[in-house]
Amino acid sequence: MKVGDYISSIGYLLICEVPFNEMCKMYDDNYLEYDMDDLWNAYQRRGTPWRALTDTGKLAILWPDDIAVDEVISNDNK
Repeated sequence: MKVGDYISSIGYLLICEVPFNEMCKMYDDNYLEYDMDDLWNAYQRRGTPWRALTDTGKLAILWPDDIAVDEVISNDNK
């Protein structure tokens, strides 16, 4: 998956990957309780999540293991 890919089944456009430290900051900024070790383990198991734009114009977080390969429409023009 890469920036600009479109997930057809849910109508999400991939904007950027969300590094671990940025995800921690999002939790901290919103005063959400989380276990840093559990979050790190999720990154190891599930891969680096993506920030995505929904078809309604909202931002969402999308984990790579939630997406089937055949749902991804690449932005490559090759």
